[in-house]
Amino acid sequence: MSVLSQTKTMDQIKQACFSRYNDKGTSVRLNDREAFKHIQKEVTPHFFLFEEWEKAILHDIRSHALPLHPSLIQSTRENMELIIMHSFYHDTTDARFNELVKSVDVVFDMVLREYQHD
Repeated sequence: MSVLSQTKTMDQIKQACFSRYNDKGTSVRLNDREAFKHIQKEVTPHFFLFEEWEKAILHDIRSHALPLHPSLIQSTRENMELIIMHSFYHDTTDARFNELVKSVDVVFDMVLREYQHD
């Protein structure tokens, strides 16, 4: 899967998480083991996708093909992981969740611009 398609897929995941977060009736209790197992099973492939995306972009940055800073990519991966978890557990403020989403959006836009020019 190309970085461009990975980024688009990650954006779709982010949008689904945003919708889930805004549906306040879907919150999961922190000590619910069954829900945790279900969530873990659902999100594990996403976490692998994020890892592959990060590796591919960092490789391109190292080879000077991309004018982005590595810490920006690493932070974006971490923010995506936080977005997923907060979307299930609703354990952050709306303002903080929206900041995470906006931060990810900015980086996704930059990555999409860079890879669409290739």
